[in-house]
Amino acid sequence: MPSGYRRWVNGPVIRARRLVAVSFAAVLLTATGCSSEDSGGSAAVGGSGQPDPDAPLAFDVVEGVTSDLASGECAQPYWSENSTGADGQVDFRQLDCWAEGDDPESVLGGLPELIQTVVWVEFDSADEARTYADGELSDRTVLVAGPTVLVASPYPWAEQAPEIVAEAQAACGCGALRP
Repeated sequence: MPSGYRRWVNGPVIRARRLVAVSFAAVLLTATGCSSEDSGGSAAVGGSGQPDPDAPLAFDVVEGVTSDLASGECAQPYWSENSTGADGQVDFRQLDCWAEGDDPESVLGGLPELIQTVVWVEFDSADEARTYADGELSDRTVLVAGPTVLVASPYPWAEQAPEIVAEAQAACGCGALRP
């Protein structure tokens, strides 16, 4: 089957699943009135259903949101650490796109086809996170959640970039989109 066909068929399916997940998470947050005092992990402000901009976004939430991103442009998405990614970082993870059959865990596995398609960074403070987010290109979708930042590149994800960020925000009940 041609890759264009697979992209045509899978693209709307993946977008529909993300939209349903984001909608469900938003309804769940609103219905349950989660707050940062809840033990459920959601950080919505005081039962209002609004995301708490000061609450951090955990990496495991981001990893879960991006677990089904394989596409024609990114045959093998792979998260890796980057010890030199940003000044002042505590932790920096990037989602790179590898060709099918490459081994991202091997030193001899080759190089990714696309790097840093999605980036999650943790800093010591929310101010450092906001400064980092302000330095990102304007075409990227950025969520600042306390001392953490999530950045989704428009390529290869295109219209999925805002959906990735929205789903992460709904899942954690945290953060604010960069204006």
